[in-house]
Amino acid sequence: MELARYPKKNLIIYGAGIAIGLIVYFLFCYYIGLIHLAYLRLFNLLIMAVGVYLAMRKFQLTHNDKVSFLRALSVGAATIVIGISAFVLFLFTLFQLDSSLFVTVVKHEPLGGYLNVYMASIVIWFEGTIAGMMATYIMVNFIKTDKE
Repeated sequence: MELARYPKKNLIIYGAGIAIGLIVYFLFCYYIGLIHLAYLRLFNLLIMAVGVYLAMRKFQLTHNDKVSFLRALSVGAATIVIGISAFVLFLFTLFQLDSSLFVTVVKHEPLGGYLNVYMASIVIWFEGTIAGMMATYIMVNFIKTDKE
């Protein structure tokens, strides 16, 4: 099976790249005081899309430019889950250490009064995963796949 030849470390490398990009962007927004602006989350989608595209392109290069649509989607999905999980783990730790940051972030959310650190982390994970899956679906159309 071709998927078995693909080194799993590449998924971790690109997933870590996504997580690092999201963390750097989050800290940048935090330090310049723009953490409360929800529309800046759209840049997260761009970070994820670039990471997913690079992961799928690497998969394509390691398989002699032969990759199916479904396998490209699975590479993107695995990369997103790794990247978002690492990012949420960072946020969970940061929220535990700095409760004022948690209050600032949650204050601007529609149901923020009902969230605790655990629920907020789960919500961020689901939001990031869904956005990442959308980015994966978009990016898979930019690489050449075997379409039957």
